[in-house]
Amino acid sequence: MIGFWLFSILMIAIAFACVAYPFFRKTRNDDPEQRAKLNAEFYHHRLHEIAAEEDEGVIDDRDVLVEELKSSLAHDVTPLDATHRDGTARSWPVKRLLFAVLIVMVGASYSIYAYVGSYPQLAHWQSINANIEQIPAQLRAAQGQVSQEKMQDLILGLRTKLYHHPEQAQGWNLLGHVAVSGQDSRTALGALEKAYQLQPDNIRYELDYAQVLILSSDKAAQAKGRLLLQQSIEQDKGDLRMYSLLAYDAYQHQHYTTAIKYWKQMQQSLASDDPRYASIAQNIDNATVRMDNDLSVSVPVNIDFPSSLSFPEGAALIVSVLSDDGNPMPVAAAKYTKQPFPHHVVLTDNNNLVPQRRLSQQKHVIVKVRIDLDGDVSTNSGNWIGQSQPLSMGDAVDIALTKQK
Repeated sequence: MIGFWLFSILMIAIAFACVAYPFFRKTRNDDPEQRAKLNAEFYHHRLHEIAAEEDEGVIDDRDVLVEELKSSLAHDVTPLDATHRDGTARSWPVKRLLFAVLIVMVGASYSIYAYVGSYPQLAHWQSINANIEQIPAQLRAAQGQVSQEKMQDLILGLRTKLYHHPEQAQGWNLLGHVAVSGQDSRTALGALEKAYQLQPDNIRYELDYAQVLILSSDKAAQAKGRLLLQQSIEQDKGDLRMYSLLAYDAYQHQHYTTAIKYWKQMQQSLASDDPRYASIAQNIDNATVRMDNDLSVSVPVNIDFPSSLSFPEGAALIVSVLSDDGNPMPVAAAKYTKQPFPHHVVLTDNNNLVPQRRLSQQKHVIVKVRIDLDGDVSTNSGNWIGQSQPLSMGDAVDIALTKQK
């Protein structure tokens, strides 16, 4: 900040000097001594001319011409004290004018900068940097009730700190976790990748990086995260979280046999009375049911979330399937309240709303996707929606979300 003020003052001083220079520069003709010297030279030169003209008989009265010459030169010579008085009299208005110009230049320069130079944002950034050490304590005291603005402040402060200390893997990992909480997927991916690159043997950093890859909507990133975890398992570095991520990824892509394999490997590492054991068993049962079903009676849905989209607490993702006969009542539906929301959803007869209308009995359906921001189905303003064209049962569909006005 000090550098900015010094540089701006220097620029204003240079600009002011360029404006003031013509007012103080003395020209050759304004110098009284130089002017008197020129008059003396002219006087002697003219005397020689008069003498030559007298010798040639051109003039008769030499004394009259000499007196006229002296008189004309006397009128052209300004006394030094008069010149000084005149210059002093003129200097005061000039000084006042230049002082006013300086005030205007300073005021206009900083006013324009404050308007177009993002000064409020710069001041806010400086404030965050000055209090960066206090923000983590404030977040812990908030117990998870943190505003998006506060989360963005922490991200900005951490990025600034890591700019000066880029070798801190722990700082990059922390920035990644904060960005995930703030739903800034791009920052999270870059930060967790940097932490993993700095310490590739750290299992925790590898897991965090692989998780954000697998949960990404980018298929190439998902494949990269999947390969990273599989290589770790082959090198006997795997743990329960790695198997859980791989099982989740396989289940979302309808690779139920693979998902069941990873879940069973997790069960082998848990005691039968562990609460996680029963949860995994339920996952295996769900995957088995889906694996036994005919995929022609399911509706796979791929959801494209805008990268800049963030969801408040209490938002819900609702995926519904309607028949193409115009009936507004959905045949099947699924609701997700836990964030991050899934990018891949498969609806089957398990999602039927009433037993009399089964999804497997439909031939052509329409898929609707909606993100309800407040949990009230009667309000639509601000929600995000997407809808497909009529499609045949079993066809996968890609739906992009747009915001309702």
